[in-house]
Amino acid sequence: MPTKVVISIALNDEKSRSKAYEISVSMPGFKSVRPNGNHLVVVGEGIDATDLVKKLRDKVNDAADIFSWCGERGSNRRWSRSVRLALSAKNKLQLVDGRAPKPSESDSSYNAWRK
Repeated sequence: MPTKVVISIALNDEKSRSKAYEISVSMPGFKSVRPNGNHLVVVGEGIDATDLVKKLRDKVNDAADIFSWCGERGSNRRWSRSVRLALSAKNKLQLVDGRAPKPSESDSSYNAWRK
């Protein structure tokens, strides 16, 4: 099943459109790319949406962001696991899943909790 990534990005001129297409075509598994208003729709087999957005931010527009993503069967599970591992490595998982109670504003750990 193909991966469909819709990226919110302003492609204001021919140079930025051309560069965005060039980056999209270079992605492993690429099948097609098309503009859709202020969005770029990229389709392919197993496209890494995070890597694609990073490259677009670096080379085209630093405001590029994933608008929607329909991955291959099981890819959401892999993504979820990756996010959980990343949050765990930074001791932030308990903040996201609600296990860490909010400290009072006078507590010395409040600023760390807020970040």
